[in-house]
Amino acid sequence: MEADVDDTAKTLITLNVLGRPVGPDHMIATFETQPHFRTYGLERDPSFSANCNALTALLNTPHASQASPQIKKIVTFPSNHWWKTHGHISDKWNLCHLYPNMLFIEAFVDLFSPIDKGSLDSDLLDFDIHCKSAIALFPACLRTALEQQLDGSWYGSKEPTAYAILTILLPKPGRFAGPTWRPRPHCTVRNAGRQDVQQRMCFVKSREGGEYGNMQM
Repeated sequence: MEADVDDTAKTLITLNVLGRPVGPDHMIATFETQPHFRTYGLERDPSFSANCNALTALLNTPHASQASPQIKKIVTFPSNHWWKTHGHISDKWNLCHLYPNMLFIEAFVDLFSPIDKGSLDSDLLDFDIHCKSAIALFPACLRTALEQQLDGSWYGSKEPTAYAILTILLPKPGRFAGPTWRPRPHCTVRNAGRQDVQQRMCFVKSREGGEYGNMQM
């Protein structure tokens, strides 16, 4: 069976979380291409979810800063993909849009947490990509929350419900916006007031109207 970046990335994450440090050198050597990471050797089109998994793996390896060029490359690919996509993110490895959405948020929470703490250089990302990826976190979470059905599930199925719950639990408070904008402390997905939700929905709708949209906030 041919090796793929998804299994490799998940294995690296698991081993490092369990206290058995493993570096990303072999993953980088095998799967890195010029614009992104490939899933396997002869892949024709890139995978959004595979690149999110690879990013999470790089950020959870020892001395993640040593892989800064690869981290920057992977951040750029899903950020631009999200920004140019109208509606749900789709991925060839899972029919449910909540799966790549969950992996996107997981990876970028792991990215911004060390940047906020100072353990990863904030200059790693240029301003444009920093803004795009940071802004994407809030609507990615909000859309998921708004899709919950009256019975508490997502689409009446266990799998998308699990993805959605993990998505909502992953984001850290205060990291729903760009470098110079912060929400008021009481504004969260669950307890934001009606006006706050309406304002943020204006942003989500404007985001769907074009590359940058007409921001209403």
